[in-house]
Amino acid sequence: SMRFKTLLAKATGVVFAVSAGLPVGKEGPMIHSGAIAGAGISQGKSSTFGFDTNWSKFLAFRNDKEKRDFIACGAAAGVAAAFGAPLAGVMFCLEEGASWWHPDLTWRTLFCAMSSSFVTATFLSGIRNEVHAWGRLSESGLLDFSVDPSENPWAYTAWEIPGFIILGGIGGAIGALFNYCNEHLTLWRRKHVNTRLKRYLEAIAVAFFVALLAFGIPSAAGSTFCLSDEAEHGCPSREKTKGDTMRLFCDEGQYDSLGSLWFNSPEKAIKFLFYEPSSNDISSDCNLPPSALIAFLVPYIVCACITYGIAMPSGMFVPMILSGAALGRLYGYICTQFWFQMGIASADHGTYALMGSVAMLGGVTRMLISVTLIIIETTGEVQFGLPVFLTALAARAVGQLFNEGLYDIHMELRHVPFLTWDPPYWYQTIQARQIMKADPITFNEVESAGRILEVLQSTKHNGFPIVLNTRGKRKESKASNAKHSYPSAIRQTSMNSTDSKGFSVRSQGRYTFRKLSGIILRKHLCQLLSDSFKHRVLVNLAESKR
Repeated sequence: SMRFKTLLAKATGVVFAVSAGLPVGKEGPMIHSGAIAGAGISQGKSSTFGFDTNWSKFLAFRNDKEKRDFIACGAAAGVAAAFGAPLAGVMFCLEEGASWWHPDLTWRTLFCAMSSSFVTATFLSGIRNEVHAWGRLSESGLLDFSVDPSENPWAYTAWEIPGFIILGGIGGAIGALFNYCNEHLTLWRRKHVNTRLKRYLEAIAVAFFVALLAFGIPSAAGSTFCLSDEAEHGCPSREKTKGDTMRLFCDEGQYDSLGSLWFNSPEKAIKFLFYEPSSNDISSDCNLPPSALIAFLVPYIVCACITYGIAMPSGMFVPMILSGAALGRLYGYICTQFWFQMGIASADHGTYALMGSVAMLGGVTRMLISVTLIIIETTGEVQFGLPVFLTALAARAVGQLFNEGLYDIHMELRHVPFLTWDPPYWYQTIQARQIMKADPITFNEVESAGRILEVLQSTKHNGFPIVLNTRGKRKESKASNAKHSYPSAIRQTSMNSTDSKGFSVRSQGRYTFRKLSGIILRKHLCQLLSDSFKHRVLVNLAESKR
């Protein structure tokens, strides 16, 4: 829906959902909100507020093409505002959001995305900093994982790239399992959670379940996963992650590694996993305990799978980045030990956390270019372009072996008429006559309103062919070339017998065949029939049937 009421519900719902600590992201609702803003502004009218600007230039934008382009620009602006990544916003629309693209749309979406990122950075400069910092554009977006380049701990070696690709494959397999479970959970919801009261109670139950795990798991662990704040035993300094940790059940001078993942905001938890220092020695106390990562990763993915699809605005980017960072750090714990035993320098665990977030995000969404640009622009690490791309590519390839991306699955479940770039593989084995009707319901170029209304009432079709009747004498030479002259000829079946060549016999020696003139959608026919005219036709139609 592209209405203002939907925008209000999205904006309000995502604030409460994120504040409640549910495993959801705000980027999904922001993309939808941007699309709603684009659709509304382009039309220059609002049924909610009851105003219409027919006198303005907005009237020229009231067609499907312009509305579609404005929606694409709005979606790109939503991505740019969420991640501070204008290029990723453009590529998101091109890769995932639009079924048709024009070169002019590229610079329009880029301009909208850059403007959105600029406005967001302007407001964040005053909100996150002191008052006199308004206008100092140091903040790039709502999600920013970058640090001072001089303090950047990330580095990798060329021989670690195959390990990143394997991590991408693992993320793709887990993403496919996540999509499979969420798809069947959605089907179950449609069957059993099918009233407003049930959906309301389900949202409360899920929120209670997530809160129970978020408080229960760290409480049960107690001080098991406490680590020292100060550098000791030769460990690197934790100065960069001090603001992203929580003490909870630990003694003075310590922090709870498991509690810092559950109780922190998702953005702080991601930074904690990205920048927490590590050691290549598996026996060192400098590393995050693998058991703490497992105690967070498994329940969090389960909660994310259950939460996505309930009656509240939610996104999957941030939860997948967070869970992928935990997966990558766990994977890096094993890989760095392997390189350490061979006496070869290897990347920090934070580097593997970065690649793990790419693997999980790519495995669930199956996006490639958008994921690469989002990670690069939010971290500011251009040198990671190749390994990030290869990791996302491996995640996409492995995931596609099992099912489609999460967004594609939900569009299919909701029967959204979205035209994909490539046809399904099973289209290659069927013929047109297996999916097309021999006698379709058609309209002539001039048609009575009564018949149009009768067809709309008796069918649920979304579109109807418009045909042009053409008459002529039957000649063998012309008949043999009829299929080439009129490749879109439609056989007429009403009140006339047809011969083997698809011609309708009107009289001796003369034939009528129907050429496809165009197609009209159901919504266009409904708009052409005004309410008062529809009422008169209904009355006349009812009287004629008596």
